[in-house]
Amino acid sequence: IELHSRSAMKTLIDRKDEAFNEYDRDQQNHSKQEAYFEAKRLFTNSSVGIEHLWREICHLYASNPTRYADFPAMAAKHLIDGFALELLDGDAGMLEQTWIKAVFSQLEQQLMKQRDSKSTKNPIRIFILSVLGVQSTGKSTLLNLMFGTRFRTSAGMCTRGVNIQLLKAENRPEYDYVLILDTEGIRAPEYTGLADSAWRDNRLATFAVLPADATIILINSEDDSAAREVLPIVMLAYQQSELAASTTSQLSTRIFFVYTRVDMNDTKKLVNNIQAMFIDLKNNAGKLQKDSGSQDNQIGNYVLFRDFRVKAENGDVGGKESDIRFLGKVKKSDVPPDDVPDTDYGDLVTQLNEYLYTRVVSRSSDGQQWKARELSTFVPYIDSIWQCIMSVDFTLSFKSVMERLTYDKLQAYCISQRTKLASLFSQTYDEIETKIIGEQLPDQQTRINEQQQSDYCRKKIGYYQAELSRMVDVKAAEINKQVLEDLKDERYQLWYTGTKDNWIAFYTNQKTHNNSRIHQLVTNRLSYDSKLIYYQQQIRKNITNSFKDKNEQQRMVLSKNESQQREEFSQIYDDILSDARRNHPPEHVESNVKRIFGKSRSEKEPQQFILELVSFVENLLTPIKRYSDDLVQQAINHTRQKLCDYGGNRKSVLEHAHQIVYSLLIQQLTEKQHEWEQHNSISVRLKYAQDDLWNFYCNTIRGIAGVKLLTSDLTAILLKNDRAGLIQKLIRYIVHDLQSEAWVQNSRVLMARADLDLLKLIENGEVDEMIHYVAHSSAHYQKIVDQLIQQKIINCVENQWNEYHSSLKSAFNSTFIKTQAWKNKICDENEKDKSKISRGRTQFFLKELIENLNNYKLPVIFADAVRTLNIENYSSCDDEPIEIWKEIENNLFDATVNESVIELTAEETTYILQNTLDEMINNQRNEAVKMRCNEPCPMCKMPCKRSSGHTSSLDENERRHDCDHQSGGLGGTHWADDVKSKARELCYESCSNHVAAGNRFQKDGVYYPYSEFAQHYSWLTPQSTTEVMHEVRQYIFYNYQKELATYYNYLPCANIPASFNHQRSVLSANLKEIIEKNK
Repeated sequence: IELHSRSAMKTLIDRKDEAFNEYDRDQQNHSKQEAYFEAKRLFTNSSVGIEHLWREICHLYASNPTRYADFPAMAAKHLIDGFALELLDGDAGMLEQTWIKAVFSQLEQQLMKQRDSKSTKNPIRIFILSVLGVQSTGKSTLLNLMFGTRFRTSAGMCTRGVNIQLLKAENRPEYDYVLILDTEGIRAPEYTGLADSAWRDNRLATFAVLPADATIILINSEDDSAAREVLPIVMLAYQQSELAASTTSQLSTRIFFVYTRVDMNDTKKLVNNIQAMFIDLKNNAGKLQKDSGSQDNQIGNYVLFRDFRVKAENGDVGGKESDIRFLGKVKKSDVPPDDVPDTDYGDLVTQLNEYLYTRVVSRSSDGQQWKARELSTFVPYIDSIWQCIMSVDFTLSFKSVMERLTYDKLQAYCISQRTKLASLFSQTYDEIETKIIGEQLPDQQTRINEQQQSDYCRKKIGYYQAELSRMVDVKAAEINKQVLEDLKDERYQLWYTGTKDNWIAFYTNQKTHNNSRIHQLVTNRLSYDSKLIYYQQQIRKNITNSFKDKNEQQRMVLSKNESQQREEFSQIYDDILSDARRNHPPEHVESNVKRIFGKSRSEKEPQQFILELVSFVENLLTPIKRYSDDLVQQAINHTRQKLCDYGGNRKSVLEHAHQIVYSLLIQQLTEKQHEWEQHNSISVRLKYAQDDLWNFYCNTIRGIAGVKLLTSDLTAILLKNDRAGLIQKLIRYIVHDLQSEAWVQNSRVLMARADLDLLKLIENGEVDEMIHYVAHSSAHYQKIVDQLIQQKIINCVENQWNEYHSSLKSAFNSTFIKTQAWKNKICDENEKDKSKISRGRTQFFLKELIENLNNYKLPVIFADAVRTLNIENYSSCDDEPIEIWKEIENNLFDATVNESVIELTAEETTYILQNTLDEMINNQRNEAVKMRCNEPCPMCKMPCKRSSGHTSSLDENERRHDCDHQSGGLGGTHWADDVKSKARELCYESCSNHVAAGNRFQKDGVYYPYSEFAQHYSWLTPQSTTEVMHEVRQYIFYNYQKELATYYNYLPCANIPASFNHQRSVLSANLKEIIEKNK
């Protein structure tokens, strides 16, 4: 291309070269300067180089990433081969983020493949060097001589935009590659006077300084007037890198000033100029502080740049240990035969290269140690810088974005530690739950009074809560200690207090929550499950006794009269049911709470913060399903303790505090108890067992006993509980599996799935449905969550069914094998009497079956159903030959668990979905793995991204809703009638944009500033520039104005930013990549 261009444009090239030579000989001649720039402009606008081809390739890829998927790999190979690639378009002045992201992704993959197997686990480390200066100061020439790069340097061939080149590092253990950024010259004469000239230079200076580990500021000759113009731009960019360093682990760039084309025999004459320049630098620092509105006095007080050395140790400016260096000319002379490279220049460049390395990797005077950046982090950082450059207020936006990046890191760390702690408690609770369920239930036939039952229950609760402490306290304390230490990191000080308080609350709540679950489980087992089993045993016993009391004739008559059978069964059943209702009436929650409050009311009436009390009680009640005296007492004790801690004069306020807790307990516990009793009271569960008991009655009056009765009852247990047991197992499995899902842990992944669904609706022509979901984003998010859980149910049901049935068969098979091998312990080895040997075998079988069902972690409904069987009804099995047990096993499974495939009904799927959501919301005390809140923003209607239940947090900010706000018009927000130029138009601005612009919103007929958003709604004030950009929703707002205006009955927006018109194919590809990376 270049050879052809030179041939085609020979006249223009000659004219440019001639003009450059004239200008180079006399740079103070204004007319020669203008002639050179005009010749260069003509040449530049006429030339075509390889960078233009790469630009075309870049735009082709951005237009259709799927079709041109191979292009980024080609660009990566181009970089690896040692050629330069354009990062920032020199003509359009734009960064194509999609392209750059794909290129660096491929670059990392290809570089990793080149490594040996031992190094593939280590990230690729890079040192980033940039160079900045006015046009034609020899920036590319310097880089080529320092590193052997291939930046274009022929006379007048100036760099456009920002080019990058990758070099493999040698003898540099701190990093693997050098990434060089060669920038276009600033203060270019061809842009002088143009409207965007300052913005263009601002952008280039930012790209040179912020991403780099070291930046060379190149100053031409003795004339530093241009450098004085550069300094405000460099200071602006540098100020932001200092702000970034204050909130991230990335140190700000080191600045080096290099004077080139100077008389090396008389460099001292430059000292006065340098001193004057740095005086300007300090003045500019103060001006920038004032212009940016910063209140940080440190910006105006620091000494130049970070650890900057104006002078060497011997006091010389430009000495070997100074960050200011002098270079002569590349050639000894411009006139032949002395127009050859100057070896002294080469030596100085080599020394500069080594000095840069030493200065960067050495520990600075303030003790900070540089660490190489990972290649994978370069593009996200560039994206952040570009976002700030494109914003209205660069200074504010960069600081905000850097803080947000650090805050995101802090949140990611907290999530990982919360997950670690919650998993510790969850796994321990699961172990304790298995022990509780497997424990022998007390014999209800031995009647004890209510107080004795209550004392026994409390003893068991205390034992298992102590067991929880024994198993987790040491490990939990270690996690807590590490987190509290890590939170002291200086990067996190802006959020230290709130984050520490939230962590301590979370840490404390884990023990409280799991103790509450233990309390609930033990109480259910001892106060309800054991009594339900007892009542079923009594009904079976009464049925058996009634049959035994009849003579043969009575039995014969009864067997032929079904109405008489129904009447007798109902009499037996109703007697027990009445007894259960009499002994276990519905809880009178209000009177119980009043009774306990009456005993515990504090006479001191201490004071406390009402919101914290309410939050504690709500947290305490969240996992609770039913009323408990101990629970009420716990709430009262906490209230009393907190009020006493507060102290001071109290009378009026904290009688009110007790009343608030009292009312809250009554309200919530009444609702919970009523809901629980509808499905779980002893009388309700007895009714659920009525059919099983009727079948037992029918078998009994028909004279079925022994082996046949045992086979029949076991078959009934399996048939009735088979699907119910599977559903319980599925719920437990899905809840556990969901905790590792990215869309559960990360609200942005869920957002990507929701946005992708909107694009699919558009592709399918379902625009009306798309508009509906945009207007009701919370409902849309819930639909996506439901679909994801339903898909997980579909995906796992077959494997879980097979695993479940395998466990069920194994539990029974193991029991039958042991039963056949069983021998009465009272018999010695020589005993031959089979009746003595087998005595007690059936009792062993039932006990062993219960134990094995628990050992295989099958749902407790199976073991509890077996517990209802009375051994007296099956004791005749002892007299049967051993082989009968194998026959029972074969008959049992032939009649029951023989399905190879199962299909869930719609009702079963809905039940699993609802119970999974309930478990995730109420029992998973880990904000990292909970469902999202989904409360819609009152303005833009974007759903809250925080975890469900955050509104009961002890921290005020955590209680408030938060989201990444979308264009208000998507939620129906419009300009008021009195805004004449925009009256009734849908607005494209998001809530955060309105905050930044100082706009107002209307509530109940009154207008308030958006900056007061948090005063009128339970939401955080929307934050400008710190949110995720909703590109899909921008695309919808841009392209579906007519439909949105019709839907809301307002006018279309007339001034939508062109940047909203994204390419749908690119959006779809980006969303799929986010989802794929987070699988």
